[in-house]
Amino acid sequence: NPYQADVNFRGFTASPLLGTPQGLSVFQDGVRLNEAFGDVVNWDLVPRAALAGVELIPGANPLFGLNTLGGALNLRTKDGLNHPGSQLELSGGSFGRRGIEFQSGQRQEAGLSPTGTAAQAADQRGLYFAGNLFKEDGWRDFSPSQVGQFFAKGSHRGAAVDLDLSLTLA
Repeated sequence: NPYQADVNFRGFTASPLLGTPQGLSVFQDGVRLNEAFGDVVNWDLVPRAALAGVELIPGANPLFGLNTLGGALNLRTKDGLNHPGSQLELSGGSFGRRGIEFQSGQRQEAGLSPTGTAAQAADQRGLYFAGNLFKEDGWRDFSPSQVGQFFAKGSHRGAAVDLDLSLTLA
């Protein structure tokens, strides 16, 4: 199914299949996603609706950890500060394939600082949610699949601190 894909770059792979020679390190907002045993990547834990961008850093670099032979992928997620608004998408297809995907972001400004000076930055808070449900009967007998994902991210930007907290469930 589309949630168990391989990513190949110059002969190196990031795959959910144990036994595949891995060579790419995958990070989500700077946190490594590769499993400790076998370096596999569970792509079904990454909601596509929550991705703001993907960066590829080619080449081996010990800065990105062991087994970063071919390069590193950094998956940047959306937040409510930069992606306000809501979206809903329904899909369907052959072999009983159906899906629903949603995302919503809210932004809140706290106003001026307590001293009232415009030179100091206002506090900003953001909340972002994304998720999907996917189900299909499969193209052959006895091969159904079902995936449910949820992503939430809270953000705070202030004069002295920037804070992001995210949660991913599958």
